[in-house]
Amino acid sequence: MKVDELEVVLRRQGSFYKDVHVILGSVYYLYSRVSPLLSYLNLDENPTMTTTGDIPHPQSSSPMVPSPPSETESKLYYYGLPSRPPLVARSSTTPWKEPTGSEAYCEAKELRPVYNHALQEVWKAGLAREVIAVLDSMEVKFTSIDIVRIGIPEQSHFPVIIWIGVTPGSLSGEDGVVVVSKCRGLLEKHDITDVDVEIRESEVWPSYRSLR
Repeated sequence: MKVDELEVVLRRQGSFYKDVHVILGSVYYLYSRVSPLLSYLNLDENPTMTTTGDIPHPQSSSPMVPSPPSETESKLYYYGLPSRPPLVARSSTTPWKEPTGSEAYCEAKELRPVYNHALQEVWKAGLAREVIAVLDSMEVKFTSIDIVRIGIPEQSHFPVIIWIGVTPGSLSGEDGVVVVSKCRGLLEKHDITDVDVEIRESEVWPSYRSLR
């Protein structure tokens, strides 16, 4: 290689190393600016791969809160039952469908007994007392508490209901929603998730024998 050609190569290499030096200087400057932020965020300078189990899952949204029934729902919800009591509140968040149209009609509901359900054992073991404690703490003037199935005969699904009766006019829909939500919380504490709570207005008349 000739002398003049060697000079050209050396100059190019010198220029290259100079550029590398400038780049490294810029990287170091950026790192010095970002490093405090990394420390603030408590991030490792050399983070390692984490497994999926190490990543916190987002918190699930809070469960839907039931709404007080409308005046129409309150009057028609128990259509078909002999006493047809007004509905005060229910824990189910399934929307009630109001009959509409010229040929609108309500599907009649029916009461059925409960057999072979996990609620029965838990109820006797202490859940009944817990529900009564909730009612007493909120000064609910309840007249009865029953465990029943309520559904539409043409449908196969008859959900189990804790059916609470209260003195007519003694409990608002807003307060009733709070009551059924608390009672539903007790059910979930005992791992009972397929039972709803409903409150209706009802009066209990003394039997003839008790009047004697």
